[in-house]
Amino acid sequence: MRRATFLIIGLMLVAGCATAQTAPQASGQTFRGEVWTWDDVTNVVTLRTGDQRVRVRVSEETMRTLRLHETVTLRGELAPPEEIAHVITAPRPMRAVPRGEAQQAQVTGNVLSTDPKGLVSVGSASGPVTVWTATTDTSAFAPGAPAMVRMTVQPVDMVVSDTGTAADPSASVATEPGEHTVVTGRVVSVDPKGLITVESPRGPITVMVPNAALHRAGSFVQVRTTLQRGQ
Repeated sequence: MRRATFLIIGLMLVAGCATAQTAPQASGQTFRGEVWTWDDVTNVVTLRTGDQRVRVRVSEETMRTLRLHETVTLRGELAPPEEIAHVITAPRPMRAVPRGEAQQAQVTGNVLSTDPKGLVSVGSASGPVTVWTATTDTSAFAPGAPAMVRMTVQPVDMVVSDTGTAADPSASVATEPGEHTVVTGRVVSVDPKGLITVESPRGPITVMVPNAALHRAGSFVQVRTTLQRGQ
């Protein structure tokens, strides 16, 4: 059994990628790439092409056809990058305060891909679920191998810590085998099919919830996952 924990402190006010990237070349007003995030309020979709990100403003009809992580060709207009707000002074210790009810889900499928940063993607009926391994070692999860992911997603409020140190959200000890992680971060996007994408320093993770309507982009959640090899 291995465990990893991450508590995010900085608040990003950007929908999509946190760092400005040079947009890939497009022919006229046509853009192609992987659907990375989207904003239902502004109708702006963030597409990923390799290491590049581009934000495209599309019609409401196009927004209704989007599927997270699907490679698409969209017609729209280039949207400018949103400014990222940075805290200039030293960050104050924060802690996650639970609110509302936690949601649980479980996925059993095959490993789709792994990432050297310690991410494993597992297929599900709603789309890929991507979670951390306890360390960056993903050798136990070869692409194509069966795997199980159990997820608990708890909405939280980020408040200044009274103790002067950030609270450790992984106080409980897991006794079952597998990769156990806790990630607290900002919701980047919400897929009506039941997937939410949450930012993390290794890259976005995507987890399943029974009711995606309870979450919104920009809110914070604490995600506890257990990743196990299948039989």
